[in-house]
Amino acid sequence: MMHISTTTSPRFQICDQKKILHFGVLLFGASIFLTTASSAQQTAKFYVGGSAGLSRSPDVTMIGDGNDRSSVCDEFINPLYAALPECTAPNRGEGDSWAVPFDAAWGTFGSAFAGYRFTPLIRAELEYVLRINNYGERSPVTTAQGVNADKLSDELFLAEEWLGTVSSLGLLANVHFDLNLTESPILPYLGVGIGFGDTKADYGSVWSRSPDPDDIRTGRDQPNAEEIAMNLAGVASSGHATMRETLLVFQMMAGAEYFVQEKISFDLRARLMLSQEFRGIIVWDPLRSHVPNIRKDGSEPVRGVMTTDDLSALVLSFGMKYYF
Repeated sequence: MMHISTTTSPRFQICDQKKILHFGVLLFGASIFLTTASSAQQTAKFYVGGSAGLSRSPDVTMIGDGNDRSSVCDEFINPLYAALPECTAPNRGEGDSWAVPFDAAWGTFGSAFAGYRFTPLIRAELEYVLRINNYGERSPVTTAQGVNADKLSDELFLAEEWLGTVSSLGLLANVHFDLNLTESPILPYLGVGIGFGDTKADYGSVWSRSPDPDDIRTGRDQPNAEEIAMNLAGVASSGHATMRETLLVFQMMAGAEYFVQEKISFDLRARLMLSQEFRGIIVWDPLRSHVPNIRKDGSEPVRGVMTTDDLSALVLSFGMKYYF
């Protein structure tokens, strides 16, 4: 039987990424003010361009939280569920979270942008970005709370989840600060940006119990303990979903342009992209080898909510710009 740590961990903590995100919003607002204040002093120059490159996303921890009840409250498993007060209480699923870690992943990045130079030092830009990271990893559930902790330590011989492709398609408004302090064909710059990203994550989940009724400890204190053990032995819950949410995205950039002509330059950018907490829905069908609800009349459907604060990325891209 698999033995997995069931140490309780805090859920939905405020992480450093959120602090950076809030700081970035303020910084971006200040950048817009500076750009507007200086725009009347210079002749505008438009440019367009595109870039492609690699992205690196850090380790991801998915936190799961569902509205399921204990298996003894499942009418398909325990016909006598109604005699138990906890099986009809309104707060089903409360305190039954779990966590799944996934390793960092490489991916690809592409963008198209159009900008406007307000002064020799300041440019504003709209950027359309696509980022794809393929984790392609199955990972065991490592921590859990509530009834899930008991399941992991006692009777589950398989509890793993899968994170596939994570993609984000978004539009950002950027402000660049050019550092043209010397006469050179190389123009370094710093930048910040903010916008929205349509983010999708392929996700799967499999939880399976031991096929031996003697391993089943759930319901051992019930009058029909043998029936419960027989009904639970060998059952499995599995699901797959492409979870999707639109997130606020913030980025910080450092780059350099190399002018090969007066109107054409190569552009190299490094950036850190941060986003809000991602939240997606998954439904286990089957749930404990039956339809995804816990009542035979179809009531009390079950679903899980998967969240993470970790969908950031470091990106290095190379592109070209054309100035009008």
